[in-house]
Amino acid sequence: MSIPIKNIYYLLSYGWDIDLQYSQVKGVDASNYDSLLPLLCDVFVKQCDRILKGNLVHSYITVNEEFPGIKGKLDFNQTLNRQLLRKGRAACEFDEWSSNILPNQIMKSTLLNLLRHNEVSRTQKLEIRRSLMRMGEVAPLELQINLFGLVRLHRNNKHYSLVLKIAQLIFENTVLDERTGNRTFVDIVRDHQKLAKLFERFAFQFYKKHTSFAVRRERIKWQSDRDDYLPAMYTDITLESDTRKVILDTKFYGNTMSTGKVGFGSNKFHSANLYQIFSYVINVAGSDSHQINHRAEGILLYPTVDRELSERYVIKNHPISIFTVNLNSNWDEIHERMLEVVFNDFQGKGFS
Repeated sequence: MSIPIKNIYYLLSYGWDIDLQYSQVKGVDASNYDSLLPLLCDVFVKQCDRILKGNLVHSYITVNEEFPGIKGKLDFNQTLNRQLLRKGRAACEFDEWSSNILPNQIMKSTLLNLLRHNEVSRTQKLEIRRSLMRMGEVAPLELQINLFGLVRLHRNNKHYSLVLKIAQLIFENTVLDERTGNRTFVDIVRDHQKLAKLFERFAFQFYKKHTSFAVRRERIKWQSDRDDYLPAMYTDITLESDTRKVILDTKFYGNTMSTGKVGFGSNKFHSANLYQIFSYVINVAGSDSHQINHRAEGILLYPTVDRELSERYVIKNHPISIFTVNLNSNWDEIHERMLEVVFNDFQGKGFS
């Protein structure tokens, strides 16, 4: 399965819930890249430059240091223990307006780490060093995954969103060679599990942005007298309107079809996937929580591997569809196909 780097970047933009127009940074043409890290590096550095040219966020931070005289709050114990009064100084705690805050520290630390990536070109490293020269006050830190979750975006710092998303992606997919100190980016294009998760996040955000459906993930209750030891059922995507309920599951396989045994006919759809989506639909339909549940539809969505599929069935009076979307096509075509998936021939038909 071949997916252009440009389309991977678009999938990421949707997964990050960042508008495509915002993620298309001036001076960076995503179609010119053969691998993901150089593209991410150029976008990251140019976004950093935009921030450094006037939108670098500052905040008050608490500083503890010796001061000639008294500034802010006197730390009496430290002042006595270090015998600072003899020198005419005091240990003080005070607030200082500074750029040395977590979003900027993550930004600087990522720039420093990019210098040690083999895939980053000499020209890119020159641009990185120029950015670093403008961040003298900001102290780098040892990046940890929990630090990204500590940044709270709001009106004054929301322009950091793309920078922080890229920084986290680079961090999560970087392997450190402790012997040489070099860093290697493990491209998600070669990681089947990460691509599958990315495809699911993309579909979720796509339908949230481009349809009027209420989009959510849903836990489905078993229509059973008891549910002890029964596995929990969670949808990838549930789409709801006043007239429709669609349960959509994304799947990511090297082959859309499973190969039948020799002598037992042609290829078939993956049986486990069909059993799963049908189980979701039937158990939702048995719920009395809302009338629309009784007309639930199911959709399996795969990336196109060898051929485009648009198969529709009615099973137990419920529409079940199997669709593919070609991630190796023009993005406008992908957009149209994604809409076609949910606005298919079943829409408006009076299934009861």
